[in-house]
Amino acid sequence: FPSHDNVTLSGSTVTAVTNLNGTAGAFTVNGAPTISLLTVGRRSAINLSTSNDSVQISSAALAILSSTNQATVSIVFRTTAVSATLYANQGSTITATRGDFFITTTSTNQIQIQFWSDNPGNVIYRTEVIQNLQTRYHTLTVKFDLQQRYGVGSEVEVILNGMPKSLELVSSTFVSNSLGFVSTQQHFGNNKTLATSLSFMASGFLCGYWMSDSQQIMLENFYRWYYGINF
Repeated sequence: FPSHDNVTLSGSTVTAVTNLNGTAGAFTVNGAPTISLLTVGRRSAINLSTSNDSVQISSAALAILSSTNQATVSIVFRTTAVSATLYANQGSTITATRGDFFITTTSTNQIQIQFWSDNPGNVIYRTEVIQNLQTRYHTLTVKFDLQQRYGVGSEVEVILNGMPKSLELVSSTFVSNSLGFVSTQQHFGNNKTLATSLSFMASGFLCGYWMSDSQQIMLENFYRWYYGINF
């Protein structure tokens, strides 16, 4: 759980980020992200707008996902340009592996989710065009289930600013899988090749299960209180 409030600075450059869940290890800061003061209501954000910037999750947190086939990612963010990478889970830079997923934006400001059940099985979903991705902050929660428990479409859920989003199915070769995630790296604000950041991140959250609606609403309400914004 990274947050702008728990960073070490050298001038305006973020050199370390503390994990608010102390049992899941420390984060690694890649690139040279900076702090953007008082840009999210009464709070600040980490500027990950340079292509090689990211906050990388520890190996201890990755081990949690290896024993489960569900995950939930929640972030408070805005983008600085189209085609941004908001979050990535990857098992290899060479080929896709079970449980890989990318949360990105498209060139037309849609939120896109790509999720692998294994190689080559994967699914791509897109939301409608989202207004103001570059000019205001949003809360985004994405839930993943490798097991696809309730048939096609039940493997991913996307909630933006408290509202479940209808998803356009772009393509799918996804096959239900009862095994756990294969994870070697996860990044807030980028992918493993550190090539396409283009975002500001105020907070992030990862858990190894499909977050219930009540838990999700509690987290979103916390964000609203903490930042003083009615997302």
